[in-house]
Amino acid sequence: MADLNVMQALSMVTQRLRLAWYGQSALFDGRRKVWDSLGYPGLRERTAEFYWFRYKYQDIARRIVRAPADGTWQKPPVVQEDPDPEVSTPFEQAWETLQKRLHVYAMCKRADRIAGIGRYGVILLGVRDGRNLDQPMGTLSNESDVLYLSVYGEPHAKVAAWNNNPKSDRFGRPELYDIHLAADVQGGGFKTFFQSVATTRVHWTRIIHIADELDEDDIFGTPRLEAVMNRLIDIEKIVGGTGEMYWNGANRGIQWDVDKDAKFTDDDYQRLETQISEYLDGLRRMVKTQGVTANVLASNQPEPQEALQACIALIAGTTGIPQRILIGTEAGKLGSTQDERAWTNRIEERRENFAEPFILQELINRLIVAKALPAPAAGYSAGWPKLQAMNASERAQVGQRLANAAKSFADAEEKGNNPITAGEFREQIGLPALPPSKPQATPE
Repeated sequence: MADLNVMQALSMVTQRLRLAWYGQSALFDGRRKVWDSLGYPGLRERTAEFYWFRYKYQDIARRIVRAPADGTWQKPPVVQEDPDPEVSTPFEQAWETLQKRLHVYAMCKRADRIAGIGRYGVILLGVRDGRNLDQPMGTLSNESDVLYLSVYGEPHAKVAAWNNNPKSDRFGRPELYDIHLAADVQGGGFKTFFQSVATTRVHWTRIIHIADELDEDDIFGTPRLEAVMNRLIDIEKIVGGTGEMYWNGANRGIQWDVDKDAKFTDDDYQRLETQISEYLDGLRRMVKTQGVTANVLASNQPEPQEALQACIALIAGTTGIPQRILIGTEAGKLGSTQDERAWTNRIEERRENFAEPFILQELINRLIVAKALPAPAAGYSAGWPKLQAMNASERAQVGQRLANAAKSFADAEEKGNNPITAGEFREQIGLPALPPSKPQATPE
């Protein structure tokens, strides 16, 4: 069997070549490549370093990456073994101590954010186990043996080796990582920007691998900027071009029209040229123009709002981030309320299907296996607080609907044609069941 590393490398190369061909959107039998014509970077340029650079230095790109993580972790969960708030189990005590000491939820939020820049991110577990980092993590005494948590993105956490054993439950998964502990950010360009200063090899048991928006595998997710990259470049063109047009429009050109009957010597031309130069440089406020007419050139001020709004709408639709969340504006109370509800629903779904199972539980389970946390006898759960409470108007509407439902139920009961029982009605409207009635004593 061919080495898995070689197979994966060949597969990646083939995939990139195919994407490079399709991604160019070639027209006219390949004579025109749309992306090249529009100035968009090719797929080979869109590396993890490319997306990281965009995240660091483009305003709205930064918002696109941060918004899902910020929304997910703005109200962290309560991890508990026993639902009784009066009971504190050894697992709950150890977790709470660890969480407060290492700010675990803040680290999870950072890891969530960093994982969305490239295809994945990692949390490095720094522990006191007496072993080198390239060895499997050993057994720990308690939570105090967990010394630190560090977060690294794809540019700084490269997969160094894969599991090649088809009989292993980790077949096709990373076995070792090369973690770049520091990077030189003084120079320009991606290579200098991500130049490694210190690199260490780390075993997978010390790594929590986090990948968002997975498609074909569990290792490489989808960068949050990938699908909207061309629109982000369009925004740069619109905003940057508009600024340049305003600059040039405010400093409009002047046409110097020399009268055909005017007589000018070489010295006259030299003096006029000197005065015009000083005027343009702000060194004088008037120019002697005998025999010369100064005509200020017309200028059209750009109106980029429509083109910019189109880009924002496409980005919002693609990322699922409402426009008011994306750029911090509101377009009417009704629209903003609907957007907020849609965003809240998406964040709650993201908590349940991504943040909890693939970040929080992965971390907790790894620490339980290493004995840093005591194993909970009855398992554990994460209770996420509600993100949005109903306002006064919404509470009034709910109250009115409940009142109407109760009246309809009472009328049906009175007529004797009620299709449901009182217990079923209470369950459907969210009320607790009534306690069982005590049997009445039979009179003697």
